[in-house]
Amino acid sequence: MTVNSEHKFQPGHSGNPKGRPRGSKSKSTQLVERLITGNVADVKEIIDVVVREAKAGEPWAVTELLKRMWVVPRSRLVKFPLPPLGSVADVTAAIGAVLEGVANGLLTIEEGAMLADLLERHSTIIKNDAIERRLKALEAAEEKRAA
Repeated sequence: MTVNSEHKFQPGHSGNPKGRPRGSKSKSTQLVERLITGNVADVKEIIDVVVREAKAGEPWAVTELLKRMWVVPRSRLVKFPLPPLGSVADVTAAIGAVLEGVANGLLTIEEGAMLADLLERHSTIIKNDAIERRLKALEAAEEKRAA
């Protein structure tokens, strides 16, 4: 493929030569840096601008203010009784109990899914522990036989 020299833009050259100079900072970066410096007057000015923009109906400003005023809880504390979890069969029974809890409205679907995921991870730990114990027993038997 040949490059036609009549094209306005050449490979390796910016298509916007009058753009922001390399190394210059955007307005949002400048605002954040002003906040970090701790200049109280700057912080008050920034907050005033955001509040003014929110009152003017700017969606971004309203969103930013609401995100800081009303923190959305990530999750609630779930108190859900589980049977002892000593074996994979116990974990299977516990996952069944979680499913019943979701079906009966004691847990939300999301809470049930997260709890089932934790139980599945616990099941993996139980399986890995059993494999490790069996491997150690086999190694010990092999050492005894070789001696």
